[in-house]
Amino acid sequence: MKNSRVYALLLSALAVGALSGCVRFKPVDDPTRFYVLTAQAPREPLPDVARLTNLVFVSAIEMPAYLDNPRIAVRREEHRIDYSELHQWAEPLRQSISRGLRDNLAAILGDEHVYPLSRPRPVGDLIQVQVSLSRFELTPDQGARLVADWRLIRTKSGEVLAAQHTEEQCVYPNNARDFTPAVAALTQVLADLSRDIASILVQVESNRAARRGEYTTVIETAGGAISTDRSGRNP
Repeated sequence: MKNSRVYALLLSALAVGALSGCVRFKPVDDPTRFYVLTAQAPREPLPDVARLTNLVFVSAIEMPAYLDNPRIAVRREEHRIDYSELHQWAEPLRQSISRGLRDNLAAILGDEHVYPLSRPRPVGDLIQVQVSLSRFELTPDQGARLVADWRLIRTKSGEVLAAQHTEEQCVYPNNARDFTPAVAALTQVLADLSRDIASILVQVESNRAARRGEYTTVIETAGGAISTDRSGRNP
């Protein structure tokens, strides 16, 4: 009786193994969606961009550890963050923001004025853009919010040319299955920050040019042409 029971169990095991070899399971699509930030700044340069005499260099973005996550962050309450398991960044967010900021500035100021991120940091007198993000997230009321402190620094002297605090917000249509509008809103607030930085940068450089008297005239004399500054003095 005992042997019969063991024999039956063996037959059952063999039958299950044979069946499992014939069963084919259909592949299941991964519902996870991946997103990237893109440049959104307008291609029209700001007035007085020609006054820029130094290359602009975007340094590594600083941001809190909770944003250093492949999942897109949604702030549900002041002290509560949720992460979307199905909607994630396709690359490290710090890298994506740095590239988006650089590309936005290049679109506004002209590509020749902004140093590429793909190259090693150049030597010489640059204007360094330092950005510290404290928020870059979605809000429960279908909004994208950015909060940042940023500085413009002349690398040769260490002089702080400007220090600003920026808060940007953009509303997007709700779509629980697709975060494309939400990511577009995050892209927009980054573009708004880029525009603020570019405007202050051009203003600072224009003021500097005015103080140095870079508006020159040429006066013909018997000894030849000489250049004078706005006050009429020899430079």
